[in-house]
Amino acid sequence: MSIHSHYRAGLWHPYEKPMYGVLLNPYHPLSRGLVGCWLFNESGGNTVFDLSGHANHGTLGGGTAGYCPTWTTGKIGSALSFDGDNDYVNCGNDDSLKPNHITISVWLKFDFASNTNNRIISKWWDGTSRSYEIYIKASESTSSLYFPISTDGNSPSSYCYHSFTAYHGLWTHVVATYDGAIQRLYFNGTEVATNSGESGDIYPNDADLIIGAQPRDASPTETLRDYFHGSITLVRMWKMVLHPSEIWQLYIDPFCMFFHSLEAELFYAATPSAVSAPTLTLLGVGR
Repeated sequence: MSIHSHYRAGLWHPYEKPMYGVLLNPYHPLSRGLVGCWLFNESGGNTVFDLSGHANHGTLGGGTAGYCPTWTTGKIGSALSFDGDNDYVNCGNDDSLKPNHITISVWLKFDFASNTNNRIISKWWDGTSRSYEIYIKASESTSSLYFPISTDGNSPSSYCYHSFTAYHGLWTHVVATYDGAIQRLYFNGTEVATNSGESGDIYPNDADLIIGAQPRDASPTETLRDYFHGSITLVRMWKMVLHPSEIWQLYIDPFCMFFHSLEAELFYAATPSAVSAPTLTLLGVGR
């Protein structure tokens, strides 16, 4: 048994959004399989940084002036507000964003507008190169959250959806999972829909992962559509399916996989002699 010490910039409480520069606890179960982790804690600028270790950093508006969502106050800390007209974030097309199975977690506040389809997260070239996405199909009376996946790239092999009326204008935690056979949707930590209409691995297309819109072809910054109207924060993605208890934990303690204290955190890990211990990382502690 080894004791390792870790310093982190800033002092924060477990249920507050960590400040910019925080690192993941590599020993936490929810750090396993994480391929994208965008906390939206920058509070300004044109980049949302990916803390998963895969460097899938998001560029507001794809770097194009006039297409950038604006910084606002979110459920916890800062968020991005999307105008439903042309705002989006481009997170690139790294191979880590082409999982066979998936969990997507996001906090969102949907503001109903005239937009029929509001893409939240999309890697979906419509036509012959579809992969996965989540979006809201809106109406004044009842809206529905859709989670399609494709296993062949040609069609939505399977849809999972949940109709709702009570969440318009309210911050809501949404999780979508697919394990190769069953799709599930969770609202605020509780399962609300399942679907078992398809099986197989998700089709690995070459579209950029877009937050707030849907890519249409090989030049997604030029041909996006279905822009989201509302606010988004705390977007995370895993190349595996989280257990329902882990999804509930994300809802009640969304930053549980991060270190919590300015002081040196002592944590115990069984580290066999053949495995090197993690490196001590110092972040702005004035030492």
